[in-house]
Amino acid sequence: MLQPTTSLPLPAGPAATSRVPAIDVVRGLAMVIMALDHIREFWCATRVRPEDVAHASALLFLTRWITHFCAPTFVFLAGVSVFLYQQKQAGRGKVSRFLLTRGLWLVVLELVLINFLLQWGYNLVLLEVIWVLGWSMVLLAGLIWLPRWLLVTLALGMIAGQHLLPTAQPVTASNLLWALLYGGRPFSR
Repeated sequence: MLQPTTSLPLPAGPAATSRVPAIDVVRGLAMVIMALDHIREFWCATRVRPEDVAHASALLFLTRWITHFCAPTFVFLAGVSVFLYQQKQAGRGKVSRFLLTRGLWLVVLELVLINFLLQWGYNLVLLEVIWVLGWSMVLLAGLIWLPRWLLVTLALGMIAGQHLLPTAQPVTASNLLWALLYGGRPFSR
C-alpha cells in the first residue's frame, strides 16, 4: 500500500532586501579607486608628485586625479542614504538620534583609530573625510527638524554664495575655530 508523502518545503528564494544595489556599486567603485590612491601613497616610492603634470606620467596623474571624486561621492551617498533611511522611519526622532550617534562615532573613529593607525601616533592629526561625514551627520541631526522650505533656501544660498566666503589663510590661535569650520581667516581677501 502506498503511504502518503509529505511535501518537502521549497527552498526559500532570495530574501527581499531594502538596499539599493546602485548605491552599493557606486560606493564600492569609489572604495576601489580610493584604495588605489592610498596604496600608491603609502607603498609606492615615486620621485614626483602625481599632481605635477610637468613631471608625472599621464597614468600617475590620472590615477591621482580620479581619486578626487571619492570624497564627494562618499558625502553624496551618505546624504542619499540618510534620505532613504528617513523614508522608512515613522518619525524624525529616531532618525535624529541615529544621525547624532553615528556622527559622533565617526568623529571618534577618525580621531582615535584612523589618525593613529595611519601615522602610528599623533604627530600630526589630519581631519579628513570621515571627520567631515561625522560632523555633517551631527549637524543634520538638528537640521532635519527644520521646515523643508528653509532647508532648500539654506542649501541654495550655500551653493550660490560659496565664492563670497573669504579665501583660506594660515591658521593661528585667533582664527582656529573659523579655520575648523571653514578653512580660512574671517573676512580677509
